[in-house]
Amino acid sequence: MKRMTDDIFRALIKCTEVLPETELSRRTGVGLWQIKRYLNQQTDMIRGETWDKIYPILKPYLSSPVEPENEMPPRIGKPARRHKDLVPLVSDQKIVLDLYNALNSDNRSAMVAEWRKMVSKSGAKRGKYELGSLTPAENELLELFDGLSPEERAMGLKKYCALATEQLKEEREALF
Repeated sequence: MKRMTDDIFRALIKCTEVLPETELSRRTGVGLWQIKRYLNQQTDMIRGETWDKIYPILKPYLSSPVEPENEMPPRIGKPARRHKDLVPLVSDQKIVLDLYNALNSDNRSAMVAEWRKMVSKSGAKRGKYELGSLTPAENELLELFDGLSPEERAMGLKKYCALATEQLKEEREALF
């Protein structure tokens, strides 16, 4: 947690004179209602995750830039999940989930459709996943991933990793 100092409040005011609150919300991924709470001084603390998102935009407006307390870069997309359901998953399965969540909805659909086609073509048996911390689509994705051959898994990871990386680069460039 980060304390909402006067300097941060003034930087937020200056920033919203240049960027409308809605645009600030869109660029940072912080909810509009939360930005309004900060502007109306209804809270005196900023969560670390929120600070990581808003700091790059506020930095030019701070009188004495305060580096984030941790060395992590600003996050784009969902924060890393920590849940007991995910402990038994192997690293490739966790990577698939991260890639899936990094992609936009069109690319997610394309990924699932491609893998469905490959699994049905090979006739491979799929495992069944019902992990409560995952969405039904993410559970299906893991089932499909299990149905791929080792070569198809490697090709799929490589392809969608490159696509997710490119997409995140574009999102990051739009932020700055």
